[in-house]
Amino acid sequence: MGGRNPQLRRRGLSQRGPGGNKHDINLTTDGVRKYGLNIGSTGNFPGGGGASTVNYGLHSYVTGADLNYPGVFMGGNVGIGTDTPLDPLQVLGNIRVGTSGTNGCVKRFDGTAIAGACSSDARLKTDVQPLQPVLNQLAQLTPVHFSWKADEFPEMHFGRERSYGLIAQEVEKLFPEMVGQDERGYKTVDYTRLPLLLLQAVRELKAENELLQQVDRELKSENTRLREQMQSQLRAQAAELENLKAELAEGRAVLRAVERQLSAAGLASRVQQASDRRAAAPPAGGGR
Repeated sequence: MGGRNPQLRRRGLSQRGPGGNKHDINLTTDGVRKYGLNIGSTGNFPGGGGASTVNYGLHSYVTGADLNYPGVFMGGNVGIGTDTPLDPLQVLGNIRVGTSGTNGCVKRFDGTAIAGACSSDARLKTDVQPLQPVLNQLAQLTPVHFSWKADEFPEMHFGRERSYGLIAQEVEKLFPEMVGQDERGYKTVDYTRLPLLLLQAVRELKAENELLQQVDRELKSENTRLREQMQSQLRAQAAELENLKAELAEGRAVLRAVERQLSAAGLASRVQQASDRRAAAPPAGGGR
């Protein structure tokens, strides 16, 4: 910033205030970099009533028009915390968005939420349709570990650490709406859709699990019914067998009684026959 490097060549405005305060607005170059606009504020100033004091290097505001742009940067990259940004906007550190603990949304160009607490009220939406089944397709995606070709494509500013993700060509076969193309012709993957697809897949798994549980309950109920029916039949057959055993025992007892009667009758018949034979036999020596 202006006023800190004595080698800087400046052209612009510089104002000193009380307490060593200095304010610079100038065009600056250090022989290597040229700053189209260099704004600096250094030093301190008295705060009333012990209040804290704040330095703003740049404080810009505009009001009153239909469209108000307090700052527009055109051409080149913007760096916050770095003077060598590799993308249109690079922040070296954390990013905080929102005005309270319950809001703050990061969106892509078409307004679709990327992260944060974003608008999702049903009153703001139309033509709402549920997602079609995605489980089978989602299961075919293959997450991979990989290394970027950082040396072959230096203009892409890839990191050299091992990364992980999906292959755009594979995703395109299953979810073509998730794949786009950058200005160089390389395919891109819209990872913001993936959590919602996973949520839909979880719903499908839950529905399948509930169906399997219902089938399991029905099978268990049928198994219980069949077991009870079989047990009832076995009890009836056991009772019938006991009745048959009783009838058989009774028949055997009758048979034994008949056999005894027949045996006794046979003996009496033989005795009678022997007696009859003796009676019919001629007397000894009676014919002489």
